[in-house]
Amino acid sequence: MRSPARQDPRQATLFDGDSSTVASGSLSFDREWRAALNQAIEECGFGRGNIATEMERLLGNDPDYPVSVALLNAWTAASKTDYRFPLIYLPAFVRATGATWLLDRLASKCGRVVVDDEMAQLAQARHEELQAVERRKQLEQKIRKQQRGGART
Repeated sequence: MRSPARQDPRQATLFDGDSSTVASGSLSFDREWRAALNQAIEECGFGRGNIATEMERLLGNDPDYPVSVALLNAWTAASKTDYRFPLIYLPAFVRATGATWLLDRLASKCGRVVVDDEMAQLAQARHEELQAVERRKQLEQKIRKQQRGGART
């Protein structure tokens, strides 16, 4: 019989992270999400019919992914618990309403943040700068070490 595998302390487990600090039930946000979808619809200035039409267009008018005013109403009504907003529709909904803040809301539920392209590029550039500084320090240290070694011979 094999002994249980020992875990390398440098290796994270499947259950590492913030999940133990997340309160029970805190990720159940059906009512909150429905309210957010309604807010996005209200704030965008377009009617539900226009949003449904634009979503249909963005989804390629695929009969497997229909969008109608009736569906938008069902997805956003607190009383329609049999209808949940499918994630596959989120990009089209965000584009149709301009409510990119919905992505922030969803990411925050996952303990993450959303950054736009410019912020991501800035973060990448900063990361590369830090790597270059570290590489320069290593090279300088190597050169100093070689110079000290060469002076002794």
